[in-house]
Amino acid sequence: MNTVKLNFRILCRNKCYRFLTYHKHLSTLNNFRKNVISSKDEARRLLVLENIHHEPKFKSVIGNVTKEFLSKRLETKVYNAWSWSYHRRNFFLIQLKSELEVKRFIETCGFNLHSFPVRSRMVETSINLSESNNSEIDSQSIPHYEFISNFQRKMLSCEQMRKDFSTSEQLVQHLVSINSLSDFDIQLRYFLITQLEDLLCKGIFSGFNIFPFGSSLAGLGDNTSDLDIVLLHRNLLHSMKVNYSMPEVKSDRDQTQQSLSLIADISRHYIPNFSQINRILRARVPIVKMTFDLAPIDLDVSIELSEESAHHGFIMANYISYCLNVNPIIKPFFVLLKLWAKQHGLVKSIAGTWFTNFQIITLSMFYLQSRKLIQPIEMYEKPDPKELSMNGSTDLPKLLYGFFEFLISFNFEKEAISILHGSKFNKPDYSPLYLENPIERNLNICKNINGVEFKKLLLTAYNSLDAMHCETFHLADLLDVDYFKKLEKQISQN
Repeated sequence: MNTVKLNFRILCRNKCYRFLTYHKHLSTLNNFRKNVISSKDEARRLLVLENIHHEPKFKSVIGNVTKEFLSKRLETKVYNAWSWSYHRRNFFLIQLKSELEVKRFIETCGFNLHSFPVRSRMVETSINLSESNNSEIDSQSIPHYEFISNFQRKMLSCEQMRKDFSTSEQLVQHLVSINSLSDFDIQLRYFLITQLEDLLCKGIFSGFNIFPFGSSLAGLGDNTSDLDIVLLHRNLLHSMKVNYSMPEVKSDRDQTQQSLSLIADISRHYIPNFSQINRILRARVPIVKMTFDLAPIDLDVSIELSEESAHHGFIMANYISYCLNVNPIIKPFFVLLKLWAKQHGLVKSIAGTWFTNFQIITLSMFYLQSRKLIQPIEMYEKPDPKELSMNGSTDLPKLLYGFFEFLISFNFEKEAISILHGSKFNKPDYSPLYLENPIERNLNICKNINGVEFKKLLLTAYNSLDAMHCETFHLADLLDVDYFKKLEKQISQN
C-alpha cells in the first residue's frame, strides 16, 4: 500500500509540474504554436500528385516541366511545384492559390473502382511530360528533388574534406547545409501533418490538432529524420458547470493506448499511402510508427489526452528553437556534435543501451548553460541579455574543445545534471550518468545507457582532445574514424 501511495504521489507531482511548466512558458509556447499553425495553414494549399503515365526518359523530360504546363494539364492555377521520384514512381508537390482552390480541385476528382471513398489531397493522374517544353517567356522549370538515403549519405573522407575546405568556416557551412531540411523537405512534412490532421481529427478526435515536435520542428533535422507528431487537445474554453459524459476507463495510460490503437486501425484501413503501421503501446510513451509510401519518411505518432498540459516533446522543441535563435554558433555546434557522435558509433538508428542524438544534445545544452551562452529552461521565457555571456568564446573549435573537456572532467559518478535549472545536484542512483528529465523530474533521460557505452563516450572525448592538440589539426579530423584509430595506436606506442 505504501508503494502504491508513493507512486500515486509521484504521478500527481509529475502532472502538477507539467501543468505548471505549460502555464509558466505559455507565452513562448503560444508564439511557437502560432508559427507552427501558420506553416500548417500554408501547407493546406498543397497536394501531392502522382503521375502514373509511363515515362521511360523521366529525368530527361522533367527539366522541361513548368508551372504553366502543369496548370494547363490540371486546369487550375499552379503557384509553386516540386517534383521527385521514389521507387520508380514520379510525384509532384503542387501549391495552389488557396485552401479553397484545393477543395474545389479535390471535388472534381473521382475514386478508383472498389476503393473506399476517402477524399484526400493525394491524387493521381496521367500526364505525358514529353509534351512539355520550356519555350514560354519567363517560364522556369520546376525543381526536381532527389532523396538521399542513409546508405547513400556517406561522409567525405578527412583527406577529401581537407582538400575541399581550407577553413573551418567553409567546412561547417557545408556540413550544416547538407544536414538540414530543404524547403521542399519542410513543405512535404507539413503536408503530411495537415493531411493526417484532416483525416484523423474528425469525429472522435475532433477535439485534437496535430503538431510536430522533435528535430524536424526544432531545426536540427535532415531528410532522413523521423517525423514526430502528437495529437494535442485544442484547449477549448468551456463552462466548468457542465461537462461531457465520459466512458469509464481504467487509467489515463489505458485510454492513451486505446486511442493510439484506434488511430493505427484508421491509418491502416482508410488513409492511403501509409504502411508498416506498428503499435508500440507498452513503451513509457506509447506511440504508433508508420511509413509514408511516397517518400522515405517514417512517422512516430503520440497523443496527449489532457487539455491542461503540453506534450513534453513540444516543450523541448520550443526550448531547442530558442537555443538555435539566441546565438548563431549553436546550430553548427549541435550539428557537428551529432555528426561526431554518429561517426564514432556513439549513437545508432535503433534503440538500445547506447546514446541518442537527444541525449548528446542535452548534455551539450548543460555545457552551454554553464558557459552562459544559453539560459536554463526555467529562465528562458524572459531572457535577460545581460545574463548571457557576450564574452564567451564563439569560436566553434574552441567551443567543441570546451565540451570535450567538460565530458572528461565532470564528476558523473557523484553528480547529476539539470538543464531545467542549469545546475548539478547529488546523484540519486548508481547509473553511469544521470541527466534529469526537465519535464518529469523523477526520471533520468540517460537511464538506458550502460557503463560500456558511457566509457566509449569519454574515450572518444579524450581522443578528440588529443586530435585537437595536433599541429596539423583540421576540424574534419573530429569526424574521421580511421584517423582516431591511428592516433590511439600512436599514443599506446608512446
